[in-house]
Amino acid sequence: MCEAGSGREEERVDLVFKNMKGVKQTRKAILKLRRRFTVPIG
Repeated sequence: MCEAGSGREEERVDLVFKNMKGVKQTRKAILKLRRRFTVPIG
């Protein structure tokens, strides 16, 4: 029981890290798009 619980927690941690990486990538993409759109306007 304890081993299974710890395994599930590790899986949750992995999912959290994957989500964090995805968020960072999306933020970088948004910043790039903002720069592309804001530079010509400015």
